[in-house]
Amino acid sequence: MKIKSIKLHNFMRYKGDNELFFSTDNEKNVTVVLGDNTFGKTTLAQAFRWGLYESLNDTSYNKKKDVVLLNNEAAAELKSGVEKVFVEIVVINQEKEIRFVRTATFNKKNVLSSDISVKQIGPTELTMQIKDESGIWGDVIPNSGKEVKREVNGKVIKEKYVNGCVQDAIGSIFPQSLSNYFFFDGERWNDLKSKTSDIKNSIYTILGVSGLIEMMNHLKDGSYNNVEKCFRAKVKGVSGEYTRLKNEIQNLEKNIVSYEEQLKDTEKAIETEERIVESTQKILNDNRKVEDDQKEYKCLEEDIIREEKYKNSYYADMVKIMSGSSHFFTASLLEDFERLLEKVDLEGRDIPGVTVDTIDYLIEHEECLCGTKLDVGSKAYDHMMRLRKQVPPEMLGGAAGKLKATLENWRDSTQDYIVNIENKADLFDMAQDTIDEKNNDKDKLEKRMDRKTNLAPVRAQNRQAKTKLSSLRNKKAELENKIGNAKDTKKSKEKQFDALAIHDKNNAQIYKSLDYVEELYKQASIMVKHKKQGILEDLNEIIELNFQRMFNDKEKYARLGDDYKVHVFYKELNGIEDYEELHLSNGETIAINFVFIVSILELASKYRKDESENDEYGIENAVLGLPLVLDGPFSALSGENTSLISNRLPKFAEQVIIFMLDKDWEPSGLDKFTLSKYCYRVHKDETSNSSTLEHE
Repeated sequence: MKIKSIKLHNFMRYKGDNELFFSTDNEKNVTVVLGDNTFGKTTLAQAFRWGLYESLNDTSYNKKKDVVLLNNEAAAELKSGVEKVFVEIVVINQEKEIRFVRTATFNKKNVLSSDISVKQIGPTELTMQIKDESGIWGDVIPNSGKEVKREVNGKVIKEKYVNGCVQDAIGSIFPQSLSNYFFFDGERWNDLKSKTSDIKNSIYTILGVSGLIEMMNHLKDGSYNNVEKCFRAKVKGVSGEYTRLKNEIQNLEKNIVSYEEQLKDTEKAIETEERIVESTQKILNDNRKVEDDQKEYKCLEEDIIREEKYKNSYYADMVKIMSGSSHFFTASLLEDFERLLEKVDLEGRDIPGVTVDTIDYLIEHEECLCGTKLDVGSKAYDHMMRLRKQVPPEMLGGAAGKLKATLENWRDSTQDYIVNIENKADLFDMAQDTIDEKNNDKDKLEKRMDRKTNLAPVRAQNRQAKTKLSSLRNKKAELENKIGNAKDTKKSKEKQFDALAIHDKNNAQIYKSLDYVEELYKQASIMVKHKKQGILEDLNEIIELNFQRMFNDKEKYARLGDDYKVHVFYKELNGIEDYEELHLSNGETIAINFVFIVSILELASKYRKDESENDEYGIENAVLGLPLVLDGPFSALSGENTSLISNRLPKFAEQVIIFMLDKDWEPSGLDKFTLSKYCYRVHKDETSNSSTLEHE
């Protein structure tokens, strides 16, 4: 999908008609608009948002609530009549051209006054036109809906468009949930407060998973009126057992819906608390203005983490040493054992391996191993009876000797047992003392910093949010467990229910349909699981590679976290592995945002290729091909990073439209991706403060 053109009429800085045509070339797919700050580059980015979604972003110069859409010069010339503002956007989607026009009408607030203030009359109007195969624009279709007749292969076809049809058409081409990705302001992107679930869903939409998830919701997972539920409602039965099971299943369904609603509320609350933690932590970090305090605070945090690691290591060593405590305590009985054995004849006359049981066996069978008969009263019998007194347990020499040797071995191997435990315990105590000392120093430093910047309320809010967050996460886990148990029970009840109802011939067709539903769901589930497992792994692999390309930093790496945001880690810092870097400069933050966007586009490009080459990949055209509209993306980046990023963007985005400063044009190297007719400049009339667009 590509944007062919945009036309602005009396929109903010641009008086009259100003039109931009964008490159749709597959190779040189970049369009550049150059201009100084305050000349109107950001206004062009705002025009896209307003034209498509009737929304605006706050800027460095204006809050969106203060923005007046009608050009000031046009407003000054307005007398008693009305003046229109419109933005017209033409897109090419699957070789079909569509023109969207959003219009707002204004008049003066006070006709008799010299005040040029204006007000909007009524709601905005939104229309679309579709170009047919012969290149002729079709009827204008308003967002309120319309019945349109058109000719296809000599036949007149009626198409009925319902209320909201134009906005729905825009949403199908440019999902608003993804607008922060293809209308990208790197400097303000982190301030958009995107929720984890929104980011995750956006990634799934771009990479073609959302369609399959919607299919699963439609078939089974949706709480209300999914296909399976509709079919099951048609199953008939008459027995008391049937009625009982049906009622139990319905009650379980109500419980599941209730739990899922509670879970949604809990997840929203979690995301709210996460944003509070993140925002307050940022304030705490950003307001440590005194360099020495900031450095000391960071060092204390690192020292505490390191000492905690040492302490845990010492504790593990003590546990390992104490696993041999049985040998140590048993060996301590050696002296008592030796005193006891002094009273026993242990001269070694016992026969190794021969016990009383052995001799009793021979006597009982009246024959020695050598064949001699052991008759009672015979010489051989008497000799055997004397021998019986010289073997265990009558004589303990051999067994006692072995036990003594074992005890001596245990004594020798554990002679440093107490010393080793005491050493580790001392190290453990020292580490804990250091941690306590560092925590005290950290608390004192926090109070000192709070006094300087009055951050005590912020820190209290941060701690309160963290406590609440922990409680909410526990509640979420409990609800997920309840939902899982209820679904398992429901599934079991449904099996019992089916065993009764399936034999009724009136239900045969319904169960056949349910089999189809189950098979479709199973296939979709397999595909979703396969894609989800691969996405995070594939995306992190590309993120790490792009991070290295852009930063060339051998000490750090970047990775997408569970919150679906990119985090930067030191591979090792002061002996601590995978230590997260929390203090990023503005330029680093913007560059990392680019790493994220470029990596998503790169992965989408790869998946689109796989999709076109593999019939079993999934839903056709599921992976989105998006244009990229960038407003002042390189202003806070070094020339090197500007070049690295610029060379990645055109390769993976369907189309690139950039509004940028002159200083960034040469370092970007984008000239090799840009046809000369798609290089524009914003000019500003100093007398009227209006802007115009011209070819460079």
